[in-house]
Amino acid sequence: MYGMEIPAGRWHSIVVLESGTVIYEIKLGPYAPLAQENLAPWEPAAEDTVAVAAYIKGLLDRIKSK
Repeated sequence: MYGMEIPAGRWHSIVVLESGTVIYEIKLGPYAPLAQENLAPWEPAAEDTVAVAAYIKGLLDRIKSK
């Protein structure tokens, strides 16, 4: 088991490396979908599957090189 606390307003991401992983997020307030101005400016659009795959590959390459 592992847990972390990320300060509000901090850019963050999670990369799952093992099948069977469960992510449980808790945050204050009612659920509200993120507005465009709340998304990271460097992240690819969710509907751009080619860019998303390249972005994830880049993250995994960085993890593997450490």
